[in-house]
Parts: sequence; structure tokens; C-alpha cells
Amino acid sequence: MKAMLRIVRRNLLNYFYDKTSIFFSFLSVFILILVYAVFLGKLQKDGIAASVGDIEGIGWLVDTWLIAGLLSVSSFTVPLAVMSDMVSDLENRVFDDFLVAPIPRRSIVFGYVLSSFVIGSIMVTVTFVLGQLYIVSQGGEWFSLLEIGSIMLMIFLSTATFSALSFFLISLVKTVNAASTLNTLIGTLIGFFAGIYVPFVAFNESFANVLKLNPAAQLVSAFRRLMMQGPLDLVFNGAPETYRNAYESDYGISLSSFGIDFSIWGIVLYALVAMLVFFMMSIARLKAFKRSF
Repeated sequence: MKAMLRIVRRNLLNYFYDKTSIFFSFLSVFILILVYAVFLGKLQKDGIAASVGDIEGIGWLVDTWLIAGLLSVSSFTVPLAVMSDMVSDLENRVFDDFLVAPIPRRSIVFGYVLSSFVIGSIMVTVTFVLGQLYIVSQGGEWFSLLEIGSIMLMIFLSTATFSALSFFLISLVKTVNAASTLNTLIGTLIGFFAGIYVPFVAFNESFANVLKLNPAAQLVSAFRRLMMQGPLDLVFNGAPETYRNAYESDYGISLSSFGIDFSIWGIVLYALVAMLVFFMMSIARLKAFKRSF
């Protein structure tokens, strides 16, 4: 336990000392905001207005949809950037000390995963607070205490799941340059995986069904359901129910794949299972590291 906490403390200091890591953590967020500002936001607002008319609340709806996507994206990219320190440790032979020390391999994995989880939770919470302020400044409403509590729990679940996945992904690369490339690649593609840049309805149905099974798509759907009920009720009040159902399906609020509808509790279970699987795979990878030295 003491060794694990020292790993956590060390990784926390390394992350907040290195401003480059912080930048790469939010690279995908910057890209998403740029895409939203240039064309995605207007495209979605025009599409909703065409269905229900140019009524009050459309801006609130689309802004909340964006912030939900930012929370999901940053809960992946921040832990991935934090975990990149492990590659630096490998290159500098710091990792040798961990492998020869009398420390259980699961404790080493958990130390890196926990540090990624802590940093990720802090940074995603900051993103949430800033997003709430932005929504209110644009005419939206404050989230209720119940909604805030539910969103925070989802932040913790999402960050924990992607921290476990990040350890496994980073364990596959051997150099700092490769880790930086991986961060940039995932930071760019995560918007597609989560159905943010291009709605799933735009893809071939078979491909969309497969794409919806990745954790990013699942968790961003959960964030949207928790955050968008207020603006959805306002915008689609009085409109035919089919309009709201179509919007929720097209823009990844409701999620179904291969005929299976995913409830929010189903998504939570899915994320917990994925987290456990990635954690076990990471331990297996670490044992392989031991044999390679």
C-alpha cells in the first residue's frame, strides 16, 4: 500500500509539473470546441429548428450536448496523457526498480491507474464546472443537486474505466515519441468513436452498431442522458414524441446496438466490466514486462 501511494504521489507531481502533458490531455477538447464553433453547433441547431421551429431552448440543448461530449472525451484523454509517464519511466529505466522490488504487480498497475484516476477526476470536474458556467452564461439553467451528484458519479466511473484502458494501451508502446503519437491519434479520433463529430445515423447501420459498443460511445450517452433532460423537455414540449425520439437516437442520447437498447444502468454495468477486463489485461502485460528485462 505504501509503495502504491508513493507511485500515485510521484505521478501527480510529474503531471502537474509538465505543462506539455496538460496540453495533450485537452488537445481533443480544443479540437472538439473548434469543430463545434466552426460548423457542428450551427448544423445541429438548424436541424432541430427545422423539426420543431426556432423556439427557446435550442441553444441550451446543443450547448449541453457539447459539454456532455467534452466530459466523456476528457475522461479518456487526461488519464491517457498521465499514463504516458510510464513510457518515460521505461525509457529511463526507472521502471526496472519497480519490477525488481518486492511489490505485487497488481499494486504497480493500481498505482498508475489510481494516479490517472485522481488527476483525471480533478481535470474533468474542472471541465464540468467551466461547462456549467458556460451553459448558464448562454441562457441555460443550473443543474440540480441530484443531477450534479449523478454527473459526478458518472465522471468517476468514466475516468476509472478509461484509466484502466489507458494503462493497457500505453503498455503496447515502447518510446515517448510513440506515446505522444498515440495521445494525438486518440485525441483526434475520440470524437468519431463517441459519435460527436459525425452522428451514428450517418454511418452504415452495421458499422454504427459496432461503433456503439466502444466504451466512449456508451459513456457519452450516459452523460447526455443525465445532463440533457431539462433542455429536451423544453425544446420538444408539445412536439410529436417521434421528433424527440428521432433526435435522441440520431445524436447518441439513447443508444441501441444490434437490436439491444442500452439503459443507463446497462451502460454502468458495461463500464464496470470493461474496467475489470482492462485492469486484468494490464496486469498480464506487466508480467510480460518482467520477462522482457
